[in-house]
Amino acid sequence: MIDLKLDEENDLIINHTGDFELINNEKEYYKQKIKLELNTFYSEWFLDSEVGLAWHEMLGNKDFDEAKLNLYLKKKIEEIDGVKEVEIISSDLNREKRQCNLSLKIKSKNEIIKLNNIKSGNKNG
Repeated sequence: MIDLKLDEENDLIINHTGDFELINNEKEYYKQKIKLELNTFYSEWFLDSEVGLAWHEMLGNKDFDEAKLNLYLKKKIEEIDGVKEVEIISSDLNREKRQCNLSLKIKSKNEIIKLNNIKSGNKNG
């Protein structure tokens, strides 16, 4: 799996020769894809308002418990091309800051990948 590599601020990384850096490691590829998916707010992207997650509505709704959140996140992650199955190992939900910190186990086409400390939701806290 190859993709353009992004830094922590989701900016493209350019190396010392002026070329874009690429991800060619499956674990890093899926980590970046999942991070982008989980940190895109619903209707945020002007080209497709159906992309993203409704973090404000979910985390601001007291009836939307952690079990429902985990099912929703699992479904969204499994929509990513190449992801066969997702197990949410842990999810630390902070309603006040409207953030969630996840640890996942992903079954891809080629391997099982564990991803820890994936932060999603409101970046500003």
